[in-house]
Amino acid sequence: GVMIMEICLAEALKRVKAIDTEMSEVMTEERNKCQTVYRTVEEKIVYDYNFDQTREILDGLRKELLLLKRAINKANNEVQIGVEDYTIADGLVMMALINKEIQYHLDSMGRKEERTSQVDMRNDSVIYTELLYDPKQCRQYVANRRELLAKIQLGIDRANLTTMISY
Repeated sequence: GVMIMEICLAEALKRVKAIDTEMSEVMTEERNKCQTVYRTVEEKIVYDYNFDQTREILDGLRKELLLLKRAINKANNEVQIGVEDYTIADGLVMMALINKEIQYHLDSMGRKEERTSQVDMRNDSVIYTELLYDPKQCRQYVANRRELLAKIQLGIDRANLTTMISY
């Protein structure tokens, strides 16, 4: 009989990590134990290794991983997080996009001075650099985006703890 497990999304995500680790360990052990090197038969170490059995163990883990990921993906695409009309999947995409906008771009723009000048040594004149935006407005925008990020993150965390999935 097939046993159906019911766990919350947060547990499912932890189980995915655990299965990944378990599979790596089985494969590492296989690499180490799939052969033996010796000079004389007396020296020969025979490991507790079985090719078919190892395939079976890995196959079982892969099947569980597939079922888990299928259930997680379904929930991610359906469960709303209480921000806009975002699902968990939408929230994850939006967080990446907002982080990119802030970190690679707006953070440095918000730190600039509105007008700076420097002397051009070549002809002893002054060069002005004037921003075409208000850095205070930029900082406020960044603060608002960070607030939205926190809301999305909280919404996802809450959904991960309260959403039950079966697999």
